[in-house]
Amino acid sequence: MPATLPAKKFRFGAKARDAMMEGIKLMRECVTSTLGPNGRNVAIDRYMINDLTKDGVTVLADVVAEEQFAEMGCKMVREASTKTNDEAGDGTTTAIEIAWAMCEAGRKKLQEGTNVIKLQDGMEKAMNVVVEELKKQAIPVKDRQQYIDVATISSQDAQIGKEIADIFLASGENGVIDIERVDKPGIETEHTDGMQFAEGWIRHEFVNDYTNLSYVMDDVPVIVTDRELTANPELVGINLLAQEGIKKCVIICDDCNGEALGTLVKNAHFGMFHACVVKAPGWGPRKVEILKDIAAMTGATVISEENGLNLDQIDKKHIGHARQITVRQKKTTIIADREHKVVNPATGEERTIDQWVADRVERLQKEIEMSDGGFEKEKMQERLASLTDGVSLVKLGANTEIERILMKRRVEDAIRAVQCAKEEGIVAGGGAALLKCIAALDALQMDDPDEQLGIDIVKEAIQSPARRILDVAGIEPEPAPFFYRLTPGLRKRWARHCQNRILAEVRRESDAWGYDMSKKGYAYVNLIEKGVVDPVKVVRVCFLNGASCAKSYLSTEVAISPIQQNPKQ
Repeated sequence: MPATLPAKKFRFGAKARDAMMEGIKLMRECVTSTLGPNGRNVAIDRYMINDLTKDGVTVLADVVAEEQFAEMGCKMVREASTKTNDEAGDGTTTAIEIAWAMCEAGRKKLQEGTNVIKLQDGMEKAMNVVVEELKKQAIPVKDRQQYIDVATISSQDAQIGKEIADIFLASGENGVIDIERVDKPGIETEHTDGMQFAEGWIRHEFVNDYTNLSYVMDDVPVIVTDRELTANPELVGINLLAQEGIKKCVIICDDCNGEALGTLVKNAHFGMFHACVVKAPGWGPRKVEILKDIAAMTGATVISEENGLNLDQIDKKHIGHARQITVRQKKTTIIADREHKVVNPATGEERTIDQWVADRVERLQKEIEMSDGGFEKEKMQERLASLTDGVSLVKLGANTEIERILMKRRVEDAIRAVQCAKEEGIVAGGGAALLKCIAALDALQMDDPDEQLGIDIVKEAIQSPARRILDVAGIEPEPAPFFYRLTPGLRKRWARHCQNRILAEVRRESDAWGYDMSKKGYAYVNLIEKGVVDPVKVVRVCFLNGASCAKSYLSTEVAISPIQQNPKQ
């Protein structure tokens, strides 16, 4: 008799959307309470401690609804927020606020019999208009102070903002910024020589820093090859290191599998030899050239068919060295030890890493001059930048681990914010940039009433971030009259009235005009001059992801969830 699947619960139409909306509301209430300069703390119960945070990404990971259909709504907005964080590194809370506003307004329209397909068509047209308006408002970032403003707003810490802006400018056009843990409390920065490429560890068993899922090692030997590791005899380089009492190394290779992979994983698990296998970056002929760049940075010899070397022929002179290597899931950072001396296997000449890199840079510059341009020249210029711009380190330390983790999150937000600002420019912050798009939406008129409703939903939703910031800050232009203090409902009505006045004033003025929500009372200022700015990419990505989440929610007609078995008493 064929096996049957377990029974499921079902919700249809408005009941499905209403149930999922409970989860979306829950997520919005928890996460957006951290929004803005006056954002509140969220206390999360951890093992033996309470984690107090204002980081939206941290909060949304802990918001799990008890009811299954509500949790489906949580998952929907969590995905939009997480995607925003992956793409832009910031704007996660705003994405949830926009998603909630569109879902709530659209749900009510569907209950009135609106055609969901035409509603989505109207929303799509409005989204395109908003994106174009944001691009028109974009201001290129030109000076140090603008980078400081961006980093400070993102991290909500003036010291972090200044340090990140300075190290970002020092790192060069294609420089890399990495975070390093230190014991001394505080934040320090250092620009060092090194490179980074977009490949990481092959198996998670090689990780030694489980907090960040990374392999971090100082003064580490490096083996570089374009071949695959498949059998134990090919691990002769590791045996040479083990004979000298060295129990760590990084192997950059085309792939690792079979007997060799099993041996390396076993050794790492039992602590006998902690090697980390990293997949070689690039493909085809370009892969070999990138491996030669890595070899120059570490003083290694590339074990390849081109050199006539096999993995079982590795000698000590073929193994390189790095001051520090950090290997993450999809990224590897190598910090060079420039004074380390290496013997050239072919000539026997002893040279420093600095001299090896200088020769490699000179050769690469000649190849670029001889190139005809196009894609290949662009890739060679990227390789040249990785050899010359180096790696900037942000060293973080704190009195407690929780404090250090919180600081690390703020630094990561600031780094991604300045990178986004450099890519697409900046706009007025505090939700003002989205408010300036309303005039363009007012001019967008559809013949179909259902499509027009879609435009109206977007128009209302882009006001929601600024409203939520005002709401969290508790800002009122003037004290509420006595009548409005009688009940909480009347007080909320007064707050809404105040918000409408502020938003109307911001909308009718120039692009840079807005409301400074970092202080009490009326404070209309030029937000760009005041330093209240957001990267265009962050605003654009959080808006699009929030709107995409809302479109998926509004088109949901059936929700299916497993029946949870009651635990035994």
